[in-house]
Amino acid sequence: MKRRTIGVLIVALLLAFSAAACASQSSDASTAAVRALQASPPTTTTTPGTTTAPPACEHTDYKASLRPTSALPPPGQMPENTMMRTIQDRGYLIAGVDENTPHLAARDTDTNQLTGLEIELVKDIAQAITGNRNVVFKTVVTKEKNQVVHDGVVDLTASADSMSCERWELVDFSTEYLTAHQKLLVRSDSGINGRADLAGRPVCVTEGSSSVKLLDEIAPTARHVEVPARNDCLVALQQGDADAYLGHDTFIRGMHEQDETNTRIVDDPNREQNYGIAMPQQHPEMVEFVNAVLEQMRENGRLAELYGTWLGADAPPIPTPEYTS
Repeated sequence: MKRRTIGVLIVALLLAFSAAACASQSSDASTAAVRALQASPPTTTTTPGTTTAPPACEHTDYKASLRPTSALPPPGQMPENTMMRTIQDRGYLIAGVDENTPHLAARDTDTNQLTGLEIELVKDIAQAITGNRNVVFKTVVTKEKNQVVHDGVVDLTASADSMSCERWELVDFSTEYLTAHQKLLVRSDSGINGRADLAGRPVCVTEGSSSVKLLDEIAPTARHVEVPARNDCLVALQQGDADAYLGHDTFIRGMHEQDETNTRIVDDPNREQNYGIAMPQQHPEMVEFVNAVLEQMRENGRLAELYGTWLGADAPPIPTPEYTS
């Protein structure tokens, strides 16, 4: 009996000692944890609130340009520290244009000279700056025409440049000088009479043009045939690589004139396009100057004269300028 009692006591003592040791270890661990928390406070995670994505671009009133703030200075007397003075001192304007768009800007095969409404428009701007019509033309395709302005390769571009919210992010524009409409040029035997007939068909558009986005909108299942230059779409129609060309009526009329037998014009979708002259964003004084030249051309009949010469009976009304203020 004594032996059993002694054994129980020994076991009880061992258990008590073990419990005390565990309590001591737990206490040490807790103390260490508290010290760690004091030295380095815990990182808290906050669920961010709902935010509204920024708009694609801020210039939603894409036809509105800077209002001229002063009268036009005489040619050859441009104010110092302006882009116009730089052009005057250089002696000529550098302009980006197309060379394959009859009536607007095309190369005359007999003289090798560029002709058209936009060519004359640029020459008039040059004359207003320097007193002469000296222009160095750099021919550009659609996807280049705004980038060359942004990069400083040219002073401005006049190349059937549809003003859009996205393009305002890269360049500044003048007021509108010509209104066009998106239409279709189709092969005569294509059976295409409007957007509904484009499903699954090969449709030509120029790379980087407003037509690329519009085609996805009006005919999501149409097959894109994208080419660098506008006249490449006429070739694509003639060679059977495309059944239709989606482009501006200002291009389509000239293409149809080159092949009236095998092509015809379809009015649908008839989406409006507004042409402006692209200029560098860092030179608002140049934008104001060009807008003043355009205003003068509207008032003295010069713009109407160019319309009559290059657009003839198909000329649309001259657009009324819109200003930001």
